[in-house]
Parts: sequence; C-alpha cells; structure tokens
Amino acid sequence: MSKRSIEYVARRVLGEAHDGPVWPLAFASGVSGPILVSSAVDGDSHLCLWDCVSGSLRWRYNGPTIVNQGVYGVAVVGAETNTPVVVAATMSGIFRWDGMTGIQLSREQAGSGKTILGVSPVDISGQPTRIIGAAQDGLLYLFDPWTGAEVGDPLRGHGTTINVVTVVRRPRSGDVVVSGDEMGVVRRWDSHVGDWVGDPFRAEEEIISLCPASEAIANSPVVAAADAAGDVHFWDVTTGEKAGRTLSTGHSVRDMALVALGARLGVVISDDDGVIRCWDTHTGDFCGTVAEGTSLAATSVNGETLLAIGSDDGQISLGALSWV
Repeated sequence: MSKRSIEYVARRVLGEAHDGPVWPLAFASGVSGPILVSSAVDGDSHLCLWDCVSGSLRWRYNGPTIVNQGVYGVAVVGAETNTPVVVAATMSGIFRWDGMTGIQLSREQAGSGKTILGVSPVDISGQPTRIIGAAQDGLLYLFDPWTGAEVGDPLRGHGTTINVVTVVRRPRSGDVVVSGDEMGVVRRWDSHVGDWVGDPFRAEEEIISLCPASEAIANSPVVAAADAAGDVHFWDVTTGEKAGRTLSTGHSVRDMALVALGARLGVVISDDDGVIRCWDTHTGDFCGTVAEGTSLAATSVNGETLLAIGSDDGQISLGALSWV
C-alpha cells in the first residue's frame, strides 16, 4: 500500500499583512466564522486581526506597545461573543486590545514587569474565561482578560523558565493546562483547583512548542511537545501515558499543529529554515512539504482543516489541508 501525501491548497492571501517575518499566529472562533490574529518577528511588528471568511483586515495596531516590546504569543478571548479581547505576551507583561475596535484597553500591562513567553485562554468551572501566561520566572499566572487583573496565586512547580503553555479541552471532565520548560519538563495542571496532576512528562531537551488535540480529533485528549532536538513527543493528558511513538523530525521546530486528516492525526511543523512539513502521527511517515513559511496556525471549520501560513516576506495565506 502506497504512502499518502499531504496537499495544501491556498485559497486566500491576506494582503499587506506585515513588513517582516510573520510570527506568531493564532485562530479563534468568531461569531460569523474564524478570525486570525498575527504579529511579526521584526521590522514592522504591529498586531493585526483578520476576518478569515472575507479575508479582510479588521484592524491593525502599530503603537509603541508592540514596536518596543515584541510579541512572544497571542490569543483571543470571547471571540464567540460581542466582547472579544486580543492579548499578547511580551517581555514586560501581557497587553490587551478590544477585539472589535483594536483600541488598547489599558496602557498598564497585566503582570507588569514579568516576561511572559506564552499565553492561552482557559475555562475554569463557574468562572469567566481566564488567560494563563507562561513566565520566565518559572510560574504560571492567571489573568482576567477584560480587566487585566491577576487572579489568585500563580501556579508553582517548574522552578525554571516556562517557554510555552497550552490548554487541552475535555468537555466532560474539564480543561487541562499543560506547560513546558527549558529543562524538558512538561507538567499537567487541573484548571479547576490549580494543582498539578500526576508525574511530569520529561523530554531530553528544552521544550519549544506544545500543541493540544482534543477528543474531537484524537481517540483521547493528547498533547504534543516538540523539543529543541526536533523530536515530538505525544502524551495522553488524562492518563499521563505516552501516546504513540516519538517522532524524530530532524528539524528545529518553531510552530506546530495537530490536525485531523480524515480518520488520521497529522502533525504540521514549521522550522527555522522556513519550511512547513507534515507527518502521520500513527505511522511516523513523512507526508511531504506543505509550503514555505515562518509560522502556522490551524483550526477546524465544518470538518475541514484550515491552515494559516505566515511567510518571511510578511504575507499570510489561508488554505485547506487534506490527504491525497
């Protein structure tokens, strides 16, 4: 039986996105369809919010907050309502914007003075959605995205720089927060009580990227962790057990997404060479080069995988990803 390959069909190019390499990117489910937030590594490092249905730019922010601080991670909270908030992790805290207008909500950043390297929305039972931030000081901080106030005590357990944080959705039993640090340790946290769950996962190298796969696209809620050696590890966040083989990509990982490709689970990776590739997580087979690009984000729309790819020259393309 021949191996299947991957195909990326670009459907739309978002015009006049950025002047420098695009990174990071993040999707959110808006009222009328998916929206995308983007920034850039250098050059004109402004923040953009895009309507993925029409391809139009909703707003662009290029004030000193972004130009002077740089952006390590972005997210959108409340996109499914009429009160969305865009958040960005920077070297001096988390900045916030009104998702409808692009107006900065406050000149005082949340977590002032803390270097926040990653952000993710998290749902906590009986409370509004929060933002969780991975910090250089080894702590995880919860923030109210609408007020910027820090919520409760930080989560302790790493003791060294936390590079990334993500949330694995489990509709029946609650979200699991997953964080990865510079020593290769990946911890799970109960989002309801703030305690870590079970023993940590351990990789040989620094954790560069984390990506969740919910039960909707995998047999069980899974997290993928890419380390500095280019290896991708998979764990079941409920049991703490390894989920399949470790995938050795042979490439430095920058961004990563777990995507449903029919009945299969694929992992799409962008690397420091500006190439985006895909592997079959079940077999470990390389499925082919998707495109050239510096960053990526993926979401599912009506059962189809929508992929956003940021380029070195500041462009962003939107397209469908499928097996052929």
